[in-house]
Amino acid sequence: MLVFRGQEAFTKDPRDTEIACYTYDVIASGAWQSHPILAGRYADAVSTSWTRAIGRDEYDERIVADAFDWEKLQLFDYLSAFYDSNLDTAALAQERAEAILRQMSLQAKRGNLTVLNNVGQELLDVVEVTDERCGISEEKYRVQVIQTHYDRRQGIYTQRLALCAP
Repeated sequence: MLVFRGQEAFTKDPRDTEIACYTYDVIASGAWQSHPILAGRYADAVSTSWTRAIGRDEYDERIVADAFDWEKLQLFDYLSAFYDSNLDTAALAQERAEAILRQMSLQAKRGNLTVLNNVGQELLDVVEVTDERCGISEEKYRVQVIQTHYDRRQGIYTQRLALCAP
């Protein structure tokens, strides 16, 4: 994925093993351990539970490769299939199926946070969220969208972070 920092652009490979770089929280007692959450909405968005990549080899034989999200597959069976004539080996088809599964996971919205302005927050960062009011404790998310708002009446900046799977 392409990420911009100032005038520079670089690519980032958002792996699910990446550690959190920032923490947002609301503890039930009202005490904050880190950056406070002003408002939060959380959901387990439905995304693809398995993908299938289909291609053709040099003899025009069909190549099929599948990738599975086993946790989601226990709850629901939702297939996304893709055909690409450039997939001419089983290895390429398997790589594509796994990449599509990961991409679908990253596109599924998992929630929104409203926080005080955090100038260090960047797109695709992994953050850790604790909101005991909702039963969320040290849950990891990836920042998908950042929107900054200014309230003239109160004179404060807030940010709304759209979250997806880490």
